[in-house]
Amino acid sequence: MSRRPLLVVVLAAGQGTRMKSALPKVLHRLAGRPLVEHVLRTVDRLDEARILQLLGASSVNDPVVRQVLADLDSFTATCR
Repeated sequence: MSRRPLLVVVLAAGQGTRMKSALPKVLHRLAGRPLVEHVLRTVDRLDEARILQLLGASSVNDPVVRQVLADLDSFTATCR
């Protein structure tokens, strides 16, 4: 039986409003790294997994969010 390729969808959205912060939710830090980085590093350990990041409208134009995601080297799509 052949294995089907795994596609992991990461929803990178949220303005951080309920966190009472101007910083987008995905950029809040845990153990020195942005939250989204923890998720993507974990997914990266999966064999033959492709990663699709979906950005919320508020994250699309945020240069810091886009740079962090670009640095993590995965495919990024945009939700509108």
